[in-house]
Amino acid sequence: MRASALIAGVLALSVELGCTAVRSLEDTAPEQSINQCEASSDCRGGRCVDGQCVAVRGEIEKVLLEVVPPMVASDPSDSISSVRYLVEQELSEDDQRLRLQLRPIVHVTGSVDHSYVEAQGCRLADVDSVTLEARFTPAEQLLGLAATSYATTVNLGSLSGPVEFSLNVPPGYYDIYLKSTLGGVTCQPTPRLIRRKPIGVSDEENAPPGDQPVGDVQIPFVLAPPAALKVMILWPQSDPEAKDALAGWTLSMVDSHTGTLLSGEHSIQGYDGTKYTIENFRYSPVEYATGTADDVPALYQLLRLAPPSDARGVAPTLYAARAGAELWEGEATIALERLPEVVSVVGQVHLNEQSGMMCEAAPASEMPLPEAENACAVPFSIRIISTSDDRETSTFNDTIPEGIVATYQTTVETEADLRFLVDLPVGEYRAIAIPVADEDRPWAIGEDAWILSDTDPEVHGKTVSVSPRARVEGRVLRAGSGVASGFAVNWSASPSEQPDTIVEATWREAPVPRATSVALAADGSFSVLADAGVFNMTVKPEPESGFAWLVKPNITVPAFNSAPAIDLGDLRLPLPIRYEGVVESLVLGGVVPDALIRAYVYLDESGALTVDAAEAKAVIQVGEARADARGEYQLLLPSELALDP
Repeated sequence: MRASALIAGVLALSVELGCTAVRSLEDTAPEQSINQCEASSDCRGGRCVDGQCVAVRGEIEKVLLEVVPPMVASDPSDSISSVRYLVEQELSEDDQRLRLQLRPIVHVTGSVDHSYVEAQGCRLADVDSVTLEARFTPAEQLLGLAATSYATTVNLGSLSGPVEFSLNVPPGYYDIYLKSTLGGVTCQPTPRLIRRKPIGVSDEENAPPGDQPVGDVQIPFVLAPPAALKVMILWPQSDPEAKDALAGWTLSMVDSHTGTLLSGEHSIQGYDGTKYTIENFRYSPVEYATGTADDVPALYQLLRLAPPSDARGVAPTLYAARAGAELWEGEATIALERLPEVVSVVGQVHLNEQSGMMCEAAPASEMPLPEAENACAVPFSIRIISTSDDRETSTFNDTIPEGIVATYQTTVETEADLRFLVDLPVGEYRAIAIPVADEDRPWAIGEDAWILSDTDPEVHGKTVSVSPRARVEGRVLRAGSGVASGFAVNWSASPSEQPDTIVEATWREAPVPRATSVALAADGSFSVLADAGVFNMTVKPEPESGFAWLVKPNITVPAFNSAPAIDLGDLRLPLPIRYEGVVESLVLGGVVPDALIRAYVYLDESGALTVDAAEAKAVIQVGEARADARGEYQLLLPSELALDP
């Protein structure tokens, strides 16, 4: 059994959590360990090569390499500068040379023809300004990798023909979003969304060609006239004060996946005593360049009815799918009878302090202490999100008709005494308290469920309880013998299934836990304060150390009340496998110096390694390298991942 003084001298911790400062990356870290050996007997199952312990074989069979070239002096047109490439690479035990040959980029020259607006009564010659925004987003975004979009904006003083734009993208399938604004005329083009447009790849093949440069691709976008709807919003009211209550609301069509506009935002006006009517509501249906399904237009386009942003806007935003908006031959009806009443909520963050918890006011803190002089308190942001048990619509006390999805969310800040005031439509909510980061006051994200009724216009007694973060500790050993020290230990939220639609984003079961980082102490120990949730832990030795990363995904951290402290025990740095290679570009006809290389692996639904991207539910980074001035790089990959629970 290792010594009980694992964290002694670094962090004083008992079952009662003390508000003691945590070693952070800003503190002076111990000297970093070095992977060195004299014989293979020093390497615990590995072998000693060139004075370093390396693995004989590894369990990773395939990696996804992200390669980002910097500004390259030999690339005068900046054709590959800062373009992100994703390259799958099979790993071989017999050949540890990885030649990274970057696929040719595509120089896209596009043109957008707006001539259809003349059919709506606007002359192109009257246009005195044009702003065109074009955004290309890869259609397949891998879970866990940040989305990368390529965008350009064109500004012109007149409109004499198609508006041209250009940008560079890697070959692949893209969702293209075009948004134009014309000055001097009333006819505005509706935004266009084209999904899965093949750029530099064959329509019939998923894999882009990698042997010859793609070169230039010209895409003429001739905008078709938008579709038109007559939209009626039924609003029968007997109360004179409620008759024109929807005036100033906006009606728009949005893409259900991304929330991007497919129309203009039309202000609701002209109440006739029973309804509002928008005679000619124009929008552009989502276009599918490949894989179009018959029901795509109806399912993936939402009519959005949104309240104004001023004080009248304390009301839910309403979404109606075209398929559920009683659509007949270009006509849609949204039937409303009333909106939920609005109540004023006086809330309070409740600090669930444990016995023995002692906090001191931070020196020279500008934060005013609460009225109770509680030195453990910090300001909180309170995020309030409407909820629903059936995941179809928020109840809002049954004021919203069936078939219409309603959502409401807002954020307020606590006062010095941890109270907050907020106006809310009556209904069901999740109230989430997010503390200001302060390691001397280690509170976790807290959440409570609220049910608000209209019994009283002012509601008291609503609280959000917060507990301390649980403390997670452990010790990291070297791949050979001894402890590791000085390396960064990063904790980040594990990627989860993304919502299919924008309204499903409000149905997440728990808040996303915050990321945190610490450094290994001289005795190899670490200790972090963590919100409840599921984390990926990564120990990141510097490349000069000769060690590979230690990657332990899917660590579940329970709430403090269940486990105030979690001991992960001893974790050992994996033996590295050394891969070497050179980064080359067909565009440049030579090497790419100083390129950044990140290595990822695929994880399936159970958290196990998989080589099939189609089965992957997440990707996780396992290494990183940077090429030198000659384009050469050395990438140290772990021989194994700490996948056991």
